[in-house]
Amino acid sequence: MVEVALGSDTGHGGWNHGSYALFLVYGFLAAADPRIGEALQRHWRRAATGGLLLFLATGAAYGAAEAGAEPFTGMDPLSMAFRLLKSVDGWLWVVALVGLARSQLQPRRSSPAQPPPDRAGQVGRLRRLGAYANDAVLPFYVLHETVIVVVAYFVLAWPIGGEAQYCAIALVSLAATLLLYDLGVRRSPLTRFLFGLKQARGTLPEPDRQARRA
Repeated sequence: MVEVALGSDTGHGGWNHGSYALFLVYGFLAAADPRIGEALQRHWRRAATGGLLLFLATGAAYGAAEAGAEPFTGMDPLSMAFRLLKSVDGWLWVVALVGLARSQLQPRRSSPAQPPPDRAGQVGRLRRLGAYANDAVLPFYVLHETVIVVVAYFVLAWPIGGEAQYCAIALVSLAATLLLYDLGVRRSPLTRFLFGLKQARGTLPEPDRQARRA
């Protein structure tokens, strides 16, 4: 209802600041109460289906807006309906993604005490990927905007359509930001410190290594 009543801020990702605060509170509650995480895990398929349908409905509502209307801030019925659909759709995708991640990382209740090797290997790979992505969050956020501006400076001069330019900027910027993080940030203790990352496990001082062995 925050989006419907107050409108969306197109300068900050298309969401009202109050919505970001609500997502933060919901995330804290989901992490603090295991029952919420279990509910997300049970319903992620339904949430994904509803999210896809509402995504299409939201696009249709945006396209149906009258010429000159501002769906993100307008108070006409169609603009308010667009923001309501967008809000519910955003929450459904959060439920779907978090629930899917939990379903892959949490042990299955019907599984034996020792999961089969293929399942154990899959969980191990997902956990490593999750740890990698968790470390990358802040550096990726810091780097991505500069990378997008640099990439767009060149791509916008290409004689191709706007849709192709958008896809090129998005894909090249994503790849360049990940490459810059992996090669330029995470491998050096200095850059890890500057970007607020913990010390890598493989770079523990010798006394700490001996203590862990003991």
